[in-house]
Amino acid sequence: MSGKVTITSSLGLKLNEVLFESEMRILEDLGEQSQALAWRQWTGWQYKNNYPKDHQGTSFRGWKFKLFQSSATGLIRGVELFNDATKKQRKGTKKNGQPYSSSGVGNTYARYVHRAGATVTAGSDKNREWVLVRDKIKKELIPQATKALRDEIVNNAGKNRVQRSYRADKKSSNAQTFDILTQTTF
Repeated sequence: MSGKVTITSSLGLKLNEVLFESEMRILEDLGEQSQALAWRQWTGWQYKNNYPKDHQGTSFRGWKFKLFQSSATGLIRGVELFNDATKKQRKGTKKNGQPYSSSGVGNTYARYVHRAGATVTAGSDKNREWVLVRDKIKKELIPQATKALRDEIVNNAGKNRVQRSYRADKKSSNAQTFDILTQTTF
């Protein structure tokens, strides 16, 4: 299971239309800051000889964020921070000559990461590293981002928030969709 951090904060404002670029920039900044905080927290691992060099740092690089305008969970605007690191197949053999297991290869695992010596219980997230990341984000980043977003929305209150939909008259075989929020083509 991936390490996915979902934190909600109500602004007490009703926004049924799109956010302005200046407002979306605050959410993007929050995503960048959250990712940077996760990277700062997700360091200092003692791999020793347990993992090959090309496997080390996989879950560190797995931390990403994306902005969303709406979701099935009912959230209208937000930032999603997640870790999509997947278990890699280990090459070679164990000291006893047996090949390494391929069980779980391709599965995400960041949710289970914890520091050596931490007491963890099956079915519990207590002492998991992602919980520390979440708690730091809630304490250090969310209050400032919430205030900045509320202030910017109030500053833009008199501006026209119009959402427009465009459609192509003819679909070509090489048509692509461009996502404004992630700035990617799919």
